[in-house]
Amino acid sequence: MRYLLTLASLLLASTTFAANYAGPQVFVPVVTHVAGANGTQWRTDVVISSRHATRTTTVGMVYDPVNRIPIVMSMTLGPRESVTITDFVGERASVPGSFGTLTLTTDSEDVPIVAFARVYNTGNAAGEFGQLIQGMPPSQLPKNIWLNGLIGVRGFRTNVGIANPHGTATSFWLTWYDKEGNSHGGAGMVTIPAYGLILYNDIFNVVGMPPDEGLSLNIDADLPLYAYASVVRNDTGDAYTIVGDGRE
Repeated sequence: MRYLLTLASLLLASTTFAANYAGPQVFVPVVTHVAGANGTQWRTDVVISSRHATRTTTVGMVYDPVNRIPIVMSMTLGPRESVTITDFVGERASVPGSFGTLTLTTDSEDVPIVAFARVYNTGNAAGEFGQLIQGMPPSQLPKNIWLNGLIGVRGFRTNVGIANPHGTATSFWLTWYDKEGNSHGGAGMVTIPAYGLILYNDIFNVVGMPPDEGLSLNIDADLPLYAYASVVRNDTGDAYTIVGDGRE
């Protein structure tokens, strides 16, 4: 009986809270082709898929590199087609040494797409170590965002990105909490430009906290934003992604 009740609860929760990654516009908060700390070399592959069963669509792609001019491109997707663009920043956009946001828009509100980025380190002789950055429709993003479980010990460091999917600048207030849930300060209002990306490398150093585990950040913004954390191994450059959650 307990198992059946638990299963019913999980099925209800999955129906109520299932993430919707598809839409006529999808925002990827970071694509990159840069050198990082400890010999890492970060590259990005982008995967774009059509969800329409019969229509061909033109997908507009706008790469907004930080402190550079936007790069506008397009591509055609057939019905249900998926395309992988390797080293998107270095080869497709031809802007190596840059990072920024990517906005993908179909030519019709009736044609949804999904997209994600594989951001990976090529600077290890043992091979590539990567992480998934899921693209999201801007309509699915929250204004009040939590990032939990950030770590800066046991050989890990954590970098945080906050990206703006809108054509206007917006501001946010940043507050941080230790693993016991105690607040240790805040910063704001921080302004993020249209389609901009703010990176906080080594978040424990940024907020003035001793390296630990279980750090939480709250981002309270005027407009919905995309916040994520990249938790990186210092020795290998292997990483995983924590996506900001808008639910209390």
